[in-house]
Amino acid sequence: MKRTLVLALVAAAALTLPAAAWAHAALLKTFPAASAEVDTPPAQLRLVYDEVIEPRFAVISVTDAAGHQQVDGAVHRSPANPYELDAPLKRSAEGWYLVFWRVISADGHPVRGAFTYRIGPNPGPPPQFVIPS
Repeated sequence: MKRTLVLALVAAAALTLPAAAWAHAALLKTFPAASAEVDTPPAQLRLVYDEVIEPRFAVISVTDAAGHQQVDGAVHRSPANPYELDAPLKRSAEGWYLVFWRVISADGHPVRGAFTYRIGPNPGPPPQFVIPS
């Protein structure tokens, strides 16, 4: 009985632990938030994940409606939060912006996503952004 219980616990742990190790990184929150309207241009983009992300393997781009890159420097891990990547931004004008990100999860798989935000109260309809592949 005792041996059966131990074997059952070991089997349950063996099935549960790899699933956690194989999970892909998930983006938990952003600033500016997806689809947000902000009054003033942000000085940096902040992306917070559910695991530590290595900035050397991260790609973050922020483009305006004309396709001009707004990231102004290297992407770096926040000194205050190892789950957070920050990208400095150029001083941006009113309008729509596309954020594209691609990171490598702890399991080695690439994960990516995109969202838009806008600066100003009425920048017009969203443009047709081209999302990088």
